[in-house]
Amino acid sequence: MSVNLFNYTNQKLNAEKMREVSAFNSGDFGGIICNNSPFSISGTTVTLTASDNAPVTFMGGGVLLNQVSTEYCSLASSGKLWYLEVILDGSVANITTDKLIEQVDEETQIEKITFKSTTCDSIEKSATYTYYTPVRSAEGNPNINKYYEYNDGTYTLSDDFVVDSSKIYYAKIEANAIVFKANSLSTATFTYFGNTIWTSDNTFIIPLFANVSGELVQTVIVRDVSDLEGLLTLESYARLKAYCEGTFVWSTGGREWVVASDGSTHRKGDIGNLNITGDTIYNNTNYGTDVNPDYHDPVKIQNLTINNLSSVDNDADTKLIVDSNGNISISQNYVQPISHGGTGATTRAAAKANLGIYYGTSQPTPSGIYSEGDIYLWIIE
Repeated sequence: MSVNLFNYTNQKLNAEKMREVSAFNSGDFGGIICNNSPFSISGTTVTLTASDNAPVTFMGGGVLLNQVSTEYCSLASSGKLWYLEVILDGSVANITTDKLIEQVDEETQIEKITFKSTTCDSIEKSATYTYYTPVRSAEGNPNINKYYEYNDGTYTLSDDFVVDSSKIYYAKIEANAIVFKANSLSTATFTYFGNTIWTSDNTFIIPLFANVSGELVQTVIVRDVSDLEGLLTLESYARLKAYCEGTFVWSTGGREWVVASDGSTHRKGDIGNLNITGDTIYNNTNYGTDVNPDYHDPVKIQNLTINNLSSVDNDADTKLIVDSNGNISISQNYVQPISHGGTGATTRAAAKANLGIYYGTSQPTPSGIYSEGDIYLWIIE
């Protein structure tokens, strides 16, 4: 039997084994750990501001990376993704490595932690989440810095112009879960929401910013160390939400498309082949044709019972009426019109007159009430 021992307690690990242990402990989080977002936007250029005195800490694949220099990327074209790529190599790196570098020859070195960009074959926002993270060292003007305060279950923009040391301020962060595919990275389709994305066995990326249909979207999750656990819970929530959307029907219904956790799509109000939108039930089978794009197959209902249409004097003369708008109602003492084979009357005399049957004890005179084909019965006494 052969067993390799890796001593975790005194940190004598190679980089690969340390990554495995740390990934387990960190929940495989992939993002930025700091108080506020380090990004700024000017036109279509996104800048990540960092320095020796104010490093930006990335966490991914169970390892920490400190960025100490400013980086920027132009995202002028739609579908372009800016990301951080990290290549781990257990043979040349250990836990004390400051920077991963591959020595190709005496003159050539390859950095294995790099900022890159690529054009995605497809990229879209699957959801946007807003959350608030505590500002650990609040400074400056809270109102101008857009710090928030939490009171009675609600986050509101602070009205303070100077920091109140007795308060806890929060920064508002909007995170975008994105689904993207880039053949330059992998043939797989990735979903990112604060998770480490492995493009190979020893390489992972952290998506930073993207141009999604002309909109500059911050994709990377920025969290404070104190609420990292909350992020992992939020990631689980995002997965649960995708499962629920793919399994259950939204209470609001509707014809908006949602993506299930297995990648399939359907509308919010879909149940089987039916769709509920507002107060209308549609049949999605054979939906739309070249002749009639709004066509829907009929909705089949078995053993239908309609409540609240009964009447205290229901009898054979009470009928169910469907008007021109499709509304269903009842008509008591219903009278069948002549055009539909009835008499159009509720009395014998009126019925006879409506049918053109007249009678009397005198000879009829052309008074104008008769029409060709009418019947007149002359009663001779």
